[in-house]
Amino acid sequence: MTNPRHNPEKTFVKPTTRRVLTKPRAWLGVLSVATLLTVCATPSFAADDAGDKLSNERWHERGYGLSLRPPLGATLQELTADDAVLRMASPEGYGVKVFIKKSKTDLTMPVIKRTAIDQLRTVYPDAVILSQDDNALAGRKGSTIYFGVVDNKDHKWVVGQALVLVDPRTVVMLQLDTSKELFDKVKPTYEAILASVELEPPQKLDERNGKLIEAGQAWLKSMPDSRIFRADKKERWYRIVLNNKDVGYMKQQSTEQEVMGKKGIRVDVQARIQIGDNAYDSLSNFFVSLDRTSEVWSVKTTTRAVENRKPVNDKSAPPNMSWVETGVRDGKSVSVVRQTPSGRDEAKWDIPDKGYVSAAEVYLIAPLLADAPPGELGYYAYFPATGKISLRTEKIERGGAAPVVVTSEPAPDQGEQVSWYKADGELIKRILPEGRTIEPATPGELKARWGLRD
Repeated sequence: MTNPRHNPEKTFVKPTTRRVLTKPRAWLGVLSVATLLTVCATPSFAADDAGDKLSNERWHERGYGLSLRPPLGATLQELTADDAVLRMASPEGYGVKVFIKKSKTDLTMPVIKRTAIDQLRTVYPDAVILSQDDNALAGRKGSTIYFGVVDNKDHKWVVGQALVLVDPRTVVMLQLDTSKELFDKVKPTYEAILASVELEPPQKLDERNGKLIEAGQAWLKSMPDSRIFRADKKERWYRIVLNNKDVGYMKQQSTEQEVMGKKGIRVDVQARIQIGDNAYDSLSNFFVSLDRTSEVWSVKTTTRAVENRKPVNDKSAPPNMSWVETGVRDGKSVSVVRQTPSGRDEAKWDIPDKGYVSAAEVYLIAPLLADAPPGELGYYAYFPATGKISLRTEKIERGGAAPVVVTSEPAPDQGEQVSWYKADGELIKRILPEGRTIEPATPGELKARWGLRD
């Protein structure tokens, strides 16, 4: 049977496993109410006939080895606006969200439950606890709470919260949102989802990640540096499309350059994405020396109103906002400075002892993956969206004469992107976690569409 993932002309829907993860935030004291609603513990449920309503294909999260069986027919979305790592929307009218939250201090189940209840009642002061049970989920201690709530439109809902403490500072939360009318019908399916949850032991995660790093290092060492550090100076232009509508564009180019007395390769990426009434313009450049001992990068993003017809001196006109990040690595030491509308943040750390790839090389080796052997490989790389070095994984698939398919996960808590490449490494199409696609275009097409100047 032909694998639809090898046909970029077809709409890509990864079976029950589309991912959209977000960066975990400190849980206690910072967690939004909507997020905490998702939180309460996980019980030790026996799978019954409701298990037949679940997909046999498991959804997986790499960072903590979390997996579960989603409901049959549910739409899965990752990287959601409310920080859920996964949102499952059932055609029956209920939803289940999964959150992974980090705390700066050690947590206990009594504190987690008390915080969950308090924060829920901040939003719904009249919320009533229908039931509360301490159970186990995936072999860990947990708890499950069902609340009866009434929203601001006088609709009656049931919020079910299941929580498990993965480690002293990490909480997995699963939340059910359903109308009171559907609750009795939906509850067995929700609890079957909870019963399907599995968490890999840390030792297994370390072993698996180690094998991915070894495979990545073997592949990189198989290529001469002259192939990786090849700057063809060609401008590559791409359309950014959502629901068959152009919502942005991107230009990428690699050139030879000398920085701080060292020769190397610089990758420049310019992009614009329009979301609603706002446009987000970004200009990024990444440099790595040929001896790989130093790198420098800069990422600047500005948001502005797409159409602002108000006078410039009108105080009600939405202001432009900018985010600027600069990073420098000298040997093993990395320094990053982030300037945001809310302030300045600095961070320093050392790169991993093995398996590290510079931010510039992430772009340089992407087209070379079209020639990599089928299978999975990994390496450590800095990911600007999370502001940290993370394990990046690449899965290479081939289907006869079809294009090469590469599924990339830039970090364990980030969504997958799927790319189709020609044999020579030219990109055919890329699908991002949130559903946007990136497709090659000519400068003329984009200049006409976006009014760009030469």
